[in-house]
Amino acid sequence: MTTATETMKTTNVTNVSPSTDNKSIHKGIVVMTTLLIVMVLGYFVLIASISARGSRVGEPICEMTRVMHVEKEGGVITTPSTGKFVQEFDIPEEGNYQFDIDYTAETPGYYSYIVIKNGEGEKALSFGSFWITGYRDKASLPEGKNIVEVYLINTEQELLDYNNEYHVFEGEDLDWALSNLDFDSFQEEGSWDANLTMKVSPIGSGTSSSGTMIFLATAVILSYISIACIWIYRCYGLNKKMNATGTMSLIGSYYTLFAIIVIAVQMGAMMLAPMLIHGLNPDTDINFQSLLIVLSVDLVGFPVLWWILRGVPAEKPAEEKVGVGKWICYLLMSAGLCGIGMVVGVIVHSVFTLPFGASNSSAVAELISGSNIWLRILVVGIGAPVFEELIFRKLLIDRVKKHGELLAILTSGLFFGLFHGNFSQFFYAFLLGCLFAYVYVRSGRIRYTILLHMAINMTSSVITSNLAAKYLTALPANMSDSQAMTEAMTGPGGVWIALYLGWLLLLMVVALIGVVVMIVWFVKKKFYLQKTEDASAPNLRELLLNPSMLLFYAAGAGLFILQYLPAILTSFAS
Repeated sequence: MTTATETMKTTNVTNVSPSTDNKSIHKGIVVMTTLLIVMVLGYFVLIASISARGSRVGEPICEMTRVMHVEKEGGVITTPSTGKFVQEFDIPEEGNYQFDIDYTAETPGYYSYIVIKNGEGEKALSFGSFWITGYRDKASLPEGKNIVEVYLINTEQELLDYNNEYHVFEGEDLDWALSNLDFDSFQEEGSWDANLTMKVSPIGSGTSSSGTMIFLATAVILSYISIACIWIYRCYGLNKKMNATGTMSLIGSYYTLFAIIVIAVQMGAMMLAPMLIHGLNPDTDINFQSLLIVLSVDLVGFPVLWWILRGVPAEKPAEEKVGVGKWICYLLMSAGLCGIGMVVGVIVHSVFTLPFGASNSSAVAELISGSNIWLRILVVGIGAPVFEELIFRKLLIDRVKKHGELLAILTSGLFFGLFHGNFSQFFYAFLLGCLFAYVYVRSGRIRYTILLHMAINMTSSVITSNLAAKYLTALPANMSDSQAMTEAMTGPGGVWIALYLGWLLLLMVVALIGVVVMIVWFVKKKFYLQKTEDASAPNLRELLLNPSMLLFYAAGAGLFILQYLPAILTSFAS
């Protein structure tokens, strides 16, 4: 016979964890989560394989070499009299094509702009240079006659006339071009040859059927994950006494759903945008990719995550003011961790790219360096710190902290690192995520971490990337030419070379100081964790062994699969 006391004890246990009678249900959750993990990984492998097929470069369908004779007299280019060279080439069928271009001149006494146009005279791609080898880009071209034009720009007025037609430079970029191209030095007269070598290769297609498959796969994954979230929600229950297993189950499930939604929105937008915006190439349009992050993460992903997390009990850390001195220490530590993480990240990223012929620069680095500066400030410098701190610190830590501050900090850092989806950013994002999480846990004020995040992003994406662009432009085409290097250093561009190198040295010094400050804090035990009511070693194991957390790791691994697998598959296929 069961007593009232025994019944009460049984009820209390059931409130905080699955009872013995519910072990079969718990096993069912584990089995279903395992299936979901396999499906999520399979989903990303499917997309990566489609991407690899769609980006596979075939044998060249067009190869040309054009020797262009240039004559200059009285400061004016007389041959060609039109100021440009024109060459036609045939495209057998409409599609995406890769261009490999070398452009060299015996005497680079003028600025050249190379434009690829379709048969209707619309620009497909363009770039400017004095002298360049190994240039590679992609463009969509129609079937039939297409044109490559080489414009010889010798004066400031010619640049303005050309820019009025093609809108290559805008705002500050135009001012920079006019002040740095130094047209007064383009005075050498005589005759010489310029050489253009171009190879055009088809890139695999099949976007319409691939897009349908992606949407179908996305719908299936979202449906199953939603069902899993509901199941876990009902099995573990939501109440004030929810244990770490229940909380981490919900956190893992909901953040997985968030990641999948973000990716699905990006995939869908990249498929639909070219249909709505004529001439848009979402793979190469850097500004479009910046706006895509705003759409998928800020406008869609964040509201959905906030809504589904409302039912998970939250407890904000106690508020404590952080003085200016302590905040500066945190900033210095951020610089130190960023430097350490970047070094490790570059090494690991290279292992997964260079052996397979892929670019060693990350997609995010290319996005940062190629986007409009004002858009970069808004998206990367301001928007990303605000929303990422809310997503990976505020919403996450408020719900996990009651099970242990260490658990909350490590979960925040790991989620933040995985969400970046590539090794070049993972390591410093993880380290910074842990530090920002600690700052929020100790202060209870998210504005401190937002300001730290803004300072880091503004430094890297605005100041450093701008100086790097001007530095690369100021360098001579042939850096092994000591005379050319000397002229570049002493010329107008020498200021940018000195500023960039000096800036890098300053960042290294700041990072080193940050590492020293962090070591001092550890020695003096300024870092500390407070005991919480439900903090224990088993709770920390939930971070790694909870089935729903494993599901999130599968989604995180999927981002890495999308980053690296297409190039690996393409390498083996070729």
